[in-house]
Amino acid sequence: MIYPNWIYYPNDELELFIDTVQQVSYVSGCNTTEYVGASDGKLKSKAIRQLPTATFECTWDTNHITDIYRYLDYLKGKQVIIGFGRLDLASWAKITDASFVRTVGTVQKASLSMQFLGDVRGHFWEAEDPRDDGGGAEYSDALASGGKTKRLSGIGSSVSFEVRQSKIMLPTGNYTMFARIKDSNQVTDDLILDVYDRDGSYNPTLTTTATSSFKIYTLNFEISSSEAGHRILFEVFKNKTSTNNIYVDFLSYVAVP
Repeated sequence: MIYPNWIYYPNDELELFIDTVQQVSYVSGCNTTEYVGASDGKLKSKAIRQLPTATFECTWDTNHITDIYRYLDYLKGKQVIIGFGRLDLASWAKITDASFVRTVGTVQKASLSMQFLGDVRGHFWEAEDPRDDGGGAEYSDALASGGKTKRLSGIGSSVSFEVRQSKIMLPTGNYTMFARIKDSNQVTDDLILDVYDRDGSYNPTLTTTATSSFKIYTLNFEISSSEAGHRILFEVFKNKTSTNNIYVDFLSYVAVP
């Protein structure tokens, strides 16, 4: 299975895929400030968390190197969603620096520096990942991020992944689920995105019509104290009996910064 690496700018629906991530440097720190307490005059300290940063060593195999330059120049400083499949990581971030190292044939190397927005990292699942709880069939597609999708043909067929809520995974807060999907016949309201609490009643959904080309579909949701410790299912499924195929490329969620 090929794990995708992906940068998405929602304002323009702009996508940039990275062929490989060869190395990652991740820094998560805090500063300690000392002060004198006003009430007791004692020396005290306070830790101030810093936003995590990371540097990714990337490559592209392309004959259009200057297009990659232009994409990254445009995206620098903007709030983007990043997804790194092999790391199982997704987050809002800002690209702070893009340094192009060298080109070997048609392979372009670059170093991307990013600042993550917020302390919570989400998950990023390729649809054909064996952790999928759904029943879709694997299908080859050259336009998919890793060259394959899950094909949903029958009513109720799905792609789904489960996360157990905790202070580390899915802590309380606001999130956005997203998935990259297309539909062979664009059947009205045949696509449903769903966040389902298997141990409770919380169940936000999005019902919509998918387009003929891959597009990102999103669903906003909230994790509250009512979902503490529960099994949360992220699901994309086909809603109708009509004869058509829905193709799911990948599925993910990010915390809203």
